[in-house]
Amino acid sequence: VILKGGSEALRSNTALVAAFQAGLRAAGLPQDAVQLVSSREDVATLLKLDQFIDLVIPRGSNQLVRSVMDATRIPVMGHADGICAVYVDKAANVETAVKVVVDAKTQYTAACNTAETLLVHEDAVETLLPV
Repeated sequence: VILKGGSEALRSNTALVAAFQAGLRAAGLPQDAVQLVSSREDVATLLKLDQFIDLVIPRGSNQLVRSVMDATRIPVMGHADGICAVYVDKAANVETAVKVVVDAKTQYTAACNTAETLLVHEDAVETLLPV
């Protein structure tokens, strides 16, 4: 498994890889089975290694998926547009819920997981939606 995230996720991805590698090491498996690359140049190099890589699963915009597909002979599991929803339960803290909803829609609108649908529990509508 080779991970490549955006610069905004570098610390999170570094922590994830470290955790995965620690788990692999504890299980007696090769820790290098999970790695992190950080540059577009690294990705371009990897996309040429069709004799070693079985599958690429790009996560991002349709433009990113198309560019990966165009740059490699490795099978690519792309994605179609999906529905990304945020659900707010009746027990949610209103202030926190509003922050989460706004972030899910506006933090990085080109991301494949940008919120497209807001679902609000019917008992929270009057409390949440006037905000």
